[in-house]
Amino acid sequence: MNDETGRPEPEASPDAPASASSCCGVSACCTDAEQAVDPGATVQQAKTDAGCGCVEQGPLDGLPVVVIGAGPVGLAAAAHLAERDQDFLVLEAGGEVGAAVSEWGHVRLFSPWRYDTDAAARRLLEPTGWRPPDPEALPTGAELVRDYLAPLAKVPALAGRIRTGSRVVAVTRQGVDVTRTVGREERPLLVRAVGPDGAVDDIAARAVIDASGTWGRGNPLGHSGLPAPGEDEAAARITGPLPDVLGRDRSRFSGRRTLVVGMGHSAANTLLALAELAKNEPGTRVTWAVR
Repeated sequence: MNDETGRPEPEASPDAPASASSCCGVSACCTDAEQAVDPGATVQQAKTDAGCGCVEQGPLDGLPVVVIGAGPVGLAAAAHLAERDQDFLVLEAGGEVGAAVSEWGHVRLFSPWRYDTDAAARRLLEPTGWRPPDPEALPTGAELVRDYLAPLAKVPALAGRIRTGSRVVAVTRQGVDVTRTVGREERPLLVRAVGPDGAVDDIAARAVIDASGTWGRGNPLGHSGLPAPGEDEAAARITGPLPDVLGRDRSRFSGRRTLVVGMGHSAANTLLALAELAKNEPGTRVTWAVR
């Protein structure tokens, strides 16, 4: 058979590999030119019930989704990923799941249980014998961890995919920086985590879900997100939101004057606890400041 120039085309050797155009003799496949567009991609011949086709694998295929934080939102995200057979890894800075929630475990939520659990998480929990709490009851933070987050972390679909004591310190793109951005969106994300012993672990990911929250990174006392004059120098005398005034932190506030700044739910809970403390501890005084 002649080509368009009239020259005879060479006959294919029976031992020669199938060309990209024949692709197992069923359908057109990825050509060398198409593969050259993304040198990082690989091309496989995939035999299916319908025949043989080409599957192009990009640089993000096979990489996990990294979820930062093993609180209610992070574990709910993990449950949805598990239901969709997606590879994932949950990184939690604390020593256990729900570590941040445990720090305000003495506080009772103002939303009942029926709003505090995720549907995908419940579907994973129910086969294990887990029973949902009273949907109208208001749990404390400690009960939320004990009765929901801790059991959820142990279900087969999530167990083994959660790393505690792993603090994420940076998320960037693999192989690029502020001066190199060509093809940035096609490169894997790079998550740097530090373990409790200071060991650094760089994890390649195809996506990152940040569910770390804001606990431990409270607003400065000044305006516009700036520290108030003298705030840094007084850091040792400033506590974050929701201290356990009537329990763990009682000695810090007993018999002293406390300035509460803010007018949200955290401030209201603290003010109520300090007022209760003042009934039994002489010299305990409270000043409330709002903008």
